[in-house]
Amino acid sequence: MKSKLGIVLVLLCVVSFYIYDQKDIKKTKNLEKETLISGKIVDAANDQPIQGASIAIQGTNPQSLSNVNGEYAIMARKDQELVFRHAQYKSITIDAKDAKTIKMEATNPEDAKRIQDNFEKAE
Repeated sequence: MKSKLGIVLVLLCVVSFYIYDQKDIKKTKNLEKETLISGKIVDAANDQPIQGASIAIQGTNPQSLSNVNGEYAIMARKDQELVFRHAQYKSITIDAKDAKTIKMEATNPEDAKRIQDNFEKAE
């Protein structure tokens, strides 16, 4: 009798652990994993690449910078928002799932023209 009761208790423990584990698996499947989000940041006025723009997940510190070609890459979930900042451009916030080509507007159009003129003179 004691051995049967022991077997039943062991089986109940195994079944309860299995059920608990299944609930935990369902919870982790619902959490979206981070993926590599990449794209290009360009000037809205002339489609020139913007170097040195910082990219961050909304509410965090900057985690990435755009390169000389305006290209960036950051690990994020697609349901998060990305914030793009640059000293000479207006900040912009975009859903990560939509962040492919980012067009940033200069903070002051006259400054953008002056920068473009200086850039052309240097060439």
